[in-house]
Amino acid sequence: MQRFLLVLDGSEQGWQAAYRAFHVTARLGAYLHVLVIDSVVNESLLAQRANQVKIGGHAAGISIETQLIKEFSLNTLRKHIKDIAGLFIPSGLIPDDKVAKQFLNTVSCPLWIISTESEIRKMGVLVDDPDQSKNLISYSKSLSRRIKKPLTGFVIGNQLKAKSFGISTQWIPVVKMTWSEINSILNELEVDMLFLPYSLVNLINVLTVNCVIYP
Repeated sequence: MQRFLLVLDGSEQGWQAAYRAFHVTARLGAYLHVLVIDSVVNESLLAQRANQVKIGGHAAGISIETQLIKEFSLNTLRKHIKDIAGLFIPSGLIPDDKVAKQFLNTVSCPLWIISTESEIRKMGVLVDDPDQSKNLISYSKSLSRRIKKPLTGFVIGNQLKAKSFGISTQWIPVVKMTWSEINSILNELEVDMLFLPYSLVNLINVLTVNCVIYP
């Protein structure tokens, strides 16, 4: 059984990360381990928060375990990352691409950065070099099938040879567009979850959708 890790910090983005984690792990039949950051003084409130997560996970039909941690850091994370298939984390804990790279180098698994409350309607994958992104494309295609959400491919430039990787919908070239225009296209196409390669991790600073960074 695959095992995913969720970091819950009590923020609104943290709860959105929990909802996305519930949805994905339920679809995959995976196990979810939740680290609840002890960031509140009221211990009863903290216990209530952890219990809400467990109840929500069980309602979603997933196997779930919650654990309270006093503080969150990369050193703390290293103790819990053995054999995990992905890490769900609110974007508030990943303020920029520099921190994202530190996390990716620590966990060596896909990093699901959740910033919005959008449901996953459609998924997308954005690559700069299709030949160097075969594993990412394969990963996003597999999740698209298993989660049962359509997938659209985006290529920076005119490298439409990416069609050969078989995304069933379409590949869209992203040429001479501002990031505001790209965000508008993603919104128009109802892409709520975008897969990116490590080489494009800096785009989390400008994209307005939830992102999955593939290491």
